[in-house]
Amino acid sequence: MPVLSEPLRRELYRSILEIFSNASAHSDSSIGVFACGQYYPNERHLDLTIADGGLGIPERVRRFFKYGSLATRSAIEWAFKEGNTTRTGNEPGGLGLKLLQDFIRLNGGRIQIATLDGFLEYHGGVQRIELLG
Repeated sequence: MPVLSEPLRRELYRSILEIFSNASAHSDSSIGVFACGQYYPNERHLDLTIADGGLGIPERVRRFFKYGSLATRSAIEWAFKEGNTTRTGNEPGGLGLKLLQDFIRLNGGRIQIATLDGFLEYHGGVQRIELLG
């Protein structure tokens, strides 16, 4: 892991926590959220996997907009834009994925998200979205 200032470390932890919170709050998963991870100190590399068994990002965005035919690619792109959230009410949101993506870009990392019929990879400043199936 890169050396982080205390404010940046807090923001990184907050972004990761928001991913867990989103998986729990937005997935409608009856089985909960599962996570595992491993840090490789010699390579200074962290792998983290989060699975929720829920309805997935595209379906959550479709339900939020009440637009059942929104394309998977468009829904995933929308979810990664700063300020976008499917949260309602006074609860703030819409920063976690964007902040995490910025951290990954600045530190040469990679994020991969498989969500039902969509796959997103962000690495080297390039975002790639593909359809699965």
